[in-house]
Parts: sequence; structure tokens; C-alpha cells
Amino acid sequence: MNQCEQDSLVLIHEQDSSYSRDLARLIKNEFNEISNTKDSVTTFAYFRGLDGKIPDIKDNDKEPARNEKKEISGLLAQMDDAPPEHAEGRNQFDYLHRLTDVIEKLDVDSDSHRIRAIGIIGNDVYDKLIILRALRERFRDKFFFTTDLDARYLHADQNKWSRNLVVASSFDFTMNEGLQSSTMPFRASYQTSTFFATLLAIQDSEKSGASDQVLEEKLNKWLRPQIFEIGNTEAIHLASLSTHCLNGKIKDEKTNNCIEKAQNAFNENLLSTKGNDSFDVLTYESIEPSRTPKISSIKIIVIINLFILVLGIFCYCHLSNLSTTCQQSNNSIILCIKKIPFSVWITLGVFIFLIQYWMVKDNFPTHYNGEPLSWSEGISVWPNFLIRFFGILLVAILAILIFQKILERIKQREKDKDFSEEFKEIWDEYTNSVGLNKETLPRIIFLTMTGLMLSGVVFIFYPLNFPARGYISANLHDILRFSQFFAIWFLIFWVYHEIKSCICFVNKLDKQRQCIFSSKFLEEKENEYGIPKTDLDSYLRFKLIVDVSESINSLIYLPFIMIFVVTIGRSTYFDALGLPLSLIVVFVFEVLLLSWMVYRLRYSANSVRGAMIISGVWKEKRAV
Repeated sequence: MNQCEQDSLVLIHEQDSSYSRDLARLIKNEFNEISNTKDSVTTFAYFRGLDGKIPDIKDNDKEPARNEKKEISGLLAQMDDAPPEHAEGRNQFDYLHRLTDVIEKLDVDSDSHRIRAIGIIGNDVYDKLIILRALRERFRDKFFFTTDLDARYLHADQNKWSRNLVVASSFDFTMNEGLQSSTMPFRASYQTSTFFATLLAIQDSEKSGASDQVLEEKLNKWLRPQIFEIGNTEAIHLASLSTHCLNGKIKDEKTNNCIEKAQNAFNENLLSTKGNDSFDVLTYESIEPSRTPKISSIKIIVIINLFILVLGIFCYCHLSNLSTTCQQSNNSIILCIKKIPFSVWITLGVFIFLIQYWMVKDNFPTHYNGEPLSWSEGISVWPNFLIRFFGILLVAILAILIFQKILERIKQREKDKDFSEEFKEIWDEYTNSVGLNKETLPRIIFLTMTGLMLSGVVFIFYPLNFPARGYISANLHDILRFSQFFAIWFLIFWVYHEIKSCICFVNKLDKQRQCIFSSKFLEEKENEYGIPKTDLDSYLRFKLIVDVSESINSLIYLPFIMIFVVTIGRSTYFDALGLPLSLIVVFVFEVLLLSWMVYRLRYSANSVRGAMIISGVWKEKRAV
């Protein structure tokens, strides 16, 4: 609730019914009180029948003549075929078009209170769907909510704008298994409530010995608001507080305890009514259907641990090779398996354990708190978490492998290349500057933190939307968001450092007019290639430049892989995420920065190659 002080709300309610007017007024007053402001809620009213359809009149004396009826039908068909923005006729589509512009202007002009959610309150489901259709395309980063669960939200032709709609409803499509019995699931919560009222009406209160006071206590215990979110194929039950938690003003520090008590109470009630198939309503402690997770937590934990085990074995083998390479190389590398503190591995293991624990806790069947786990309903951020987490692990493993190749290349060059005494200093300077050592690592980390601050500035002006449905998922998102952007910026500036060292080496190599290889080495290559020593220098220089640049070719792909992983994780298939403008701006800037680095390296290499070609042509002319 402390975030409400920074958010604002838009309520669009039906003007025709006192229910909608009173509920909108109540929500506005409560939200303003929570946010300690008087202007955090903006309300708009509409009249029922936005589509302009006339209800059928069944009275014979009021039924129009046949010709008049045909004329009205033709007029309605013409209005249906007309563009929605036409300001004429019975339909109110043009009002919604102007309303969208007004809400967008409010969102842009409000510096301190950006619109966080848009509520739709009314009795007509079709009116709600029309409003959703008009607003959803322009406000994909906003939360939409309404009241009263209805199966028409799940229609395939409405899914484009009804998915991720949050619905507050007192009833589900079904009731407790004993009360529902063989009755099929209902179409709407109103039908469920009617069914429940009928059960209460036929209840023999004298036989059950229940007084009015007992019935009132039971109703207060049974009836509680439930929160649903419309998925691709069904309405998913979300975290819903009991009436005990909702009575009075609930503050943040009390909410968690309240949720925990309510969850334990619900579990006891569910166990006490299990297997009860009696139609004596008063014997039931809960009228809600049993809640089961969409995906078994045990299966998810087994799959994750098997994947981590395979990665662990793979990393151990390559890290052992990296440790041996570090010891044999003269480079002052600090990224060595024996130099990584044991506490780092403990921290990583604890973090992996916490992710699994939080996933199981969030996937609790009753969903009194937390995030549901679903792969295909489009209402869960856990697929996003798993994709980002394993993406970071994958990039870290690839970075270690590439780093190992860099060390092996340096060792191989020192073994194979036999440079002249004048050029050995330049080569030693280059080998000491590549990789991650005590001098370059702090510099790369400093540049990485600078990149993180620049990204933070962009996200302040254009917030990065993330539909977290609980404090666990919200906190875990903050951790992964920092980790992913730290990894991206770190890789970018690592690439920048490697390219800068390579360019510096290439430029110094270009300035060396004398032969950089020893006579003994040139003789060996002359016998190997059959080329005179006088012509080998330019060829071996070019080959050395290619060899030096090969270590960067693999490294430069890592930032793009990390960006790709983040983009896949934010797919709308998993949840209402997408790519907001702020993320696009940051990614475009990072891609342009990488492209500029590659261009500099390519330009430097082409310059040296051109100089070598000119030098070779000049030697041929001189020989002629």
C-alpha cells in the first residue's frame, strides 16, 4: 500500500445504476485515504448500452409494425457498418475514442502520480468488453480491473483485450464439491450466487436447529471477495484476503500476519469439509471449490535441480581446466577457480534454494498470497523469472569458456610466436591488458555501474512495467532486474576493453616499420610455406591480427545473447509484459554502442591491411 502514494487510478463507471455509482464513490474515497491525497482517482461515467443496441420489446401492444421493424433493423446495420469514431447514432463509440485521448493526456501530464490501473464498474458485460477493446491497445502497461466473474471474458474472440483482466467476485463458476454436486459449472458469478441463495432458501432451518444469528455468522464466514485474472482459457484464482483481513484499515505491517492466519483457517475448513456430500448447507465450513496448483511444484523442483546438476558438472569440468590455465599463464588473472571465495558458491546455492522455495510458496493451492505458476495461461511471471535466471547462468558459463579460450590463445601465442626483442615489450603490454585482471576489472565494474545508473535514469522517466502479484515476485524481480542489466553492461564494457586493447595493439603493430619477427622464426616459416623471408613479414603480421581478433569474435555475442534472453522472457505469451519504450531505448543504445566498437576494430584492421597491401605493391614495383 505504500506504493499507492505514487500511483493514480482511473475509474470508468456506469451512470445508470446506483450500485455502480456507490461502488465508484467508495473506491475513490478509500483509495484517496490510503494514498493521503484527494486527486489520485479520476472518475468517468457512461450510460449503459455503449453499442447502441435496442433491447427486444416483447409486449404485443408496443411491437412496431413489420415495415417499421425492417427499417429499424436496416438502420442498426448501417450504424454497425459505420466507423466507430463517427459522432452520430445511438452507439457511443466516439465517446470512448475521446475518453482514450483524455486518459492518455492525464497519464502524460501527471508528473508525480502516473496512472497505474483503470477500473471498469458496471452491470453490462458487453459494455465492459467494449471499453476494454477501446482502451487496451493504448494502455498495455496499465492494470485493468472490474467486478463480477463472467464466462464471456473467456471467449476466444475477446481474449485479445480481456486477457489479464483482474476480476473481483464473491463467487467462482462453481462452489464447494459437495454443494455443487452434479450441477455443471455456471456461466457467471451471478448464477452461482443465485444457486447458493436457492440452497439457503430450501434449507430446513428448524431441522438443522440454526438460528438467524448462526446463519449470519456463517454468511460472514462464507462470503469473501475473491480475485481472479482472466487467462487464455480460464479464470485463474489469485491471492484473496478473507473478510477478517478486510475489516477495518489494514496496514502493510499487519497484512502478512493476516494472510497467514487466514490461510491456515482456510486449510482447516477445507479439510473439515472434504468428502462431505450433504446438501445441508450449514454443515459446510467453506463454500469455495478446492484450489489446486496449475503445475505440480514437485515436478518443477525436480526439473530445475536436474538442469542445475547438469550445468554444475559441465561448469566444474571447464572451471578445473580454467584453473590449470590460470596457473600456467603469466597473466595476472584473478578469475581463477581457486581464488573464487567459497562464500560465493554458498551464496549462489542459497539463492537457487530460495528461488525454489519462493516458487513453491507462491504456487500454494489456496493462493492467499503469491504468484500462480502457469506456462500457457499468460498470467504468471515465473516463466519470465526462470528464463532470465537460466539465461544469466548460461551467459556466465559461456563467458567463463570464452575467457578460458582467451588465456589458451595467449599461452599458445607465447609458445609459437618468436618476436624480435624490440617487439616483445609491445606484445607483453598487450597480453597483460587483455582479460580480467587486477587493473582492468575495477575499471570495467566502474563503467558497469555507470551504465546501470544511466538505465535507472531512463526507467525513472519511463517505468519498466512488471505485473508482480505478490511481494515475493516483486522482490525477486528487483534482484533479477539488477543482475540482468549488470550482466549486460559488464559484458559490453568487457568487450569494449578487449576491443580497445586489440585496437591499441594493432595501431602499434602498424607503426613498426622493421620486421617484428626473429630471423630464426622467419626461417622456420620460409621452410614451411615456401615463401621468401622478405615477403613473410606482412603475411605473418596480418595473420597475427586475425589471431588476436578471433578472441573477440565469440565474446561480442554474449551481450546480444543476454538481450535476446530478456526479450524472450518478456514475451506476452507468458504474461502482460511486452517491450516498453524504456527497455527499447536502453537496448537500442547498447546495440549501437556494441556496433560502434565493432566498427572501430574493423576500421583499424582494414587500415593495417591496406597499408600492408600498399607495402607489398611497392615492394613488387621496386623488385621490377
